[in-house]
Amino acid sequence: MSTSTNKTPRFPLEDMIATAVNNGFAKVQLRTKDYIFKAAPLTGSNPGSVYVTKNNAERTYLGKIKNGYINLVPLYNTHISYNQIREIAENPQEAALRFGQETGSCSICGRPLVAKESVRFAIGPICAEKVGFSFFHAQEDLLENVNKIDNSDKEL
Repeated sequence: MSTSTNKTPRFPLEDMIATAVNNGFAKVQLRTKDYIFKAAPLTGSNPGSVYVTKNNAERTYLGKIKNGYINLVPLYNTHISYNQIREIAENPQEAALRFGQETGSCSICGRPLVAKESVRFAIGPICAEKVGFSFFHAQEDLLENVNKIDNSDKEL
């Protein structure tokens, strides 16, 4: 008799946080307008989880994400907050870019985006690399190729 397990896929946010932790970035966070997502301590009771807090002065704990499941504290488990958190968990890269564009700060480390490339991509290159966002280098390569084409046209 064979048994099959229906395993829920992990959210890309979980993979992003795990990549950062594996890259030695243990205190990684993803900031958004309303929420902060951070890695649970590896030595705690929820290693591998992503803690969700409100992005307010109190950093109100809302719940955790683990193995494709969002577990919110009942008091905060509203349809709206669940859907917002799920949307971010499904596309953390988009959430990171939106935060950087809206605030002028890196969504990972919180520092102001001042370098021209960081402002353009709405995230710093070090943070982008640590969390595994490949778009930064892909965009750099694309821009470099466009500049080469532009320069070759000028030589003609």
